[in-house]
Amino acid sequence: AGAAGVVLHGQRWAGSGAWVVLLHDRGDDVDLDCWQPLAPHLAARDWTVLAVDLRGHGASGGTWDPELVAEDVAAAVAFARSEGARFLAIVAAGASVPIVLSGAAATRPDALVLLSPTPGPDDEMASMRGAGEPKLFLVGSGDDVARDAAERMRHAAIGWGVLIRLPTVEQGAALLGGGVAAQAREHIIGFLAEQRFLAGRRSGSPRGAVRSQSEAKSAAGTDAE
Repeated sequence: AGAAGVVLHGQRWAGSGAWVVLLHDRGDDVDLDCWQPLAPHLAARDWTVLAVDLRGHGASGGTWDPELVAEDVAAAVAFARSEGARFLAIVAAGASVPIVLSGAAATRPDALVLLSPTPGPDDEMASMRGAGEPKLFLVGSGDDVARDAAERMRHAAIGWGVLIRLPTVEQGAALLGGGVAAQAREHIIGFLAEQRFLAGRRSGSPRGAVRSQSEAKSAAGTDAE
């Protein structure tokens, strides 16, 4: 259940104690199905994946309200932890990105993947910096407005982060379809695997070697900083 008694619909792929919570963008005809190009690939690598229909979307009730969505995100994270999540990453798209960043101090994700963030007004940027967790930003470089927004949020963010610019006009979860799908998926899976590995090494239980962060910054046809 989400905030204000709204029932949220979700889909779960069972895996290990390493979880990924998937949060879609706001919009008509947008729901958790947008993650179908990514979720099975994560599940195949032993991630437990939770995709959520945010309020006012898909099979979930209510209407979109950023403050209530923030509570819904916190509820989804709390659910994952109650189910045994030892490592928890969030993948968010569009209008969900500033909500996730603003709430990071409370939800304490181990890593964030942020697709085509939609920032708020400049005077609210200070609250959209995250809490120091590693971050991977992805954006389609063919849209100047989206690219500039992603660059602003990347530079405002606290902690280690990298921005990947993919050669397309597609944005958000749509980056996982079309011509750049394989590149986008590779960056996301590689980043998450590395962060899981590093977290395991810090706790004394590494899960195997993965690409270095410098390798995660480059792939054919991409631009990174």
